[in-house]
Amino acid sequence: MTQSPKPCVLMQLASEIANVPKLSISIVLYAPDRPLLREVVDSLRQACLQLSTVDTWTSALDLVNNNPEEACKDEIDQIARTASTPQFTVALIEAGVNGGYGAGNNVSIRRHLDSDYHLVLNPDVLVAPDALFHAMGYMVANPAVGLLTPQIKGFDNSRQYLCKQHPTLLDMFIRSVASPRVNRLFTERNLRYEMRDHDYDQVICPVPYPTGCFMLFRRSVLDSIVGFDEGFFLHYEDADIGRRISSVSLTSYVPSVVALHKWSRDSHKSWKMRWITIKSGLRYWLKWGGLW
Repeated sequence: MTQSPKPCVLMQLASEIANVPKLSISIVLYAPDRPLLREVVDSLRQACLQLSTVDTWTSALDLVNNNPEEACKDEIDQIARTASTPQFTVALIEAGVNGGYGAGNNVSIRRHLDSDYHLVLNPDVLVAPDALFHAMGYMVANPAVGLLTPQIKGFDNSRQYLCKQHPTLLDMFIRSVASPRVNRLFTERNLRYEMRDHDYDQVICPVPYPTGCFMLFRRSVLDSIVGFDEGFFLHYEDADIGRRISSVSLTSYVPSVVALHKWSRDSHKSWKMRWITIKSGLRYWLKWGGLW
């Protein structure tokens, strides 16, 4: 006859389970490139499994569907189910309405109140197998840092200079025009804006405006600013949250954390996306100011 565990043993087990560190991850979807999404989820699975072999980490990925009319939900759900392991769970979450990029991430952030860190990732970003190992090592060693931004490369392995200064109205105009003549006129300003006067092979801290394609938050810091401002539908929500993080913590660029980004520059491809970007830029400027 077996005996029930003693209360003290149950309390010890509960304590051990509670002390297992947890990483939650959100990827917001709207008509995603499904073959690429499979690659993204697989890269995350490998990185999370490597992290769990070094320490007893558990990871939970939410694929947040922002498109109520998405025709391929079954395929996305299959991607989630086939990728899941005991240490790396993947779930398709229906946002119910397209409230924008920040709102979609907030759906996942609110689902995982017990996580120690939260990673916001674009659906076109592949993480290196050792990216999360290096990221967590840095965050544990640097408790003053609340947000980590990685070294981003293109799929052709070219470096993307995505550490930026706070944008002004002039900077937003220059970046939105995408004209070679305008870019030549403001070459020096663009270089300063992209922090090219810093060594991208070394840690850069602080980073005023981190890239939104990969944002690793310390959960306590993320909670203190109450997540994303859902007034930004798309674009500049990363500039806004980076600025709010800087009021309570530090943001660090860590080059040993590497990710590949298929950068689409969608705001330059249609008037609809350009108008969304303009509205977000105006909201940012009205909130934070800065003309020149």
